[in-house]
Amino acid sequence: MLDIEKLKGTETPTEVGLKINEIIETSKDSIDNIMTDLNDKADTDLTNLTNTGKEFASSLPMPSGRYIDLTLGASGTTYTAPANGWYSIHCQNTASVTDWAVIFQLKDKKMGIGASRYNKGSSALTSIPCQKGDVVTIYYDGTLNTASPYWFTFIYAEGAK
Repeated sequence: MLDIEKLKGTETPTEVGLKINEIIETSKDSIDNIMTDLNDKADTDLTNLTNTGKEFASSLPMPSGRYIDLTLGASGTTYTAPANGWYSIHCQNTASVTDWAVIFQLKDKKMGIGASRYNKGSSALTSIPCQKGDVVTIYYDGTLNTASPYWFTFIYAEGAK
């Protein structure tokens, strides 16, 4: 908005024009500074988010409804995460072993998770979060059934593209 008070004392159209240009340039600099400050703030620590914004940001790493079905390889097979998300398996042991387990391992991050069962025909469910490019190894005993109603999938995080 043009501040008429800043134009008082000028006498010629040229001086008025110069003053208007000065006001416009000052305003543009202020807007640029505000945008830079906001961009730096949001890219650094997200402390300027409202409660709604915080809730949204906290949902981004959660599992979404988008997933891809995978084919289970032999125990020790590695899988590379195509995006931020979760590997998930729900399986049934169809072999004659009675004590068995299925384990996901993120060796580079010293992280893993597993599920164990104690009888043939029982099922197990486990999942592990990972970032795009993480290499996940799956280990298991026996022969696992991942056909419906069971699964072996990669589930994309809400914030994954």
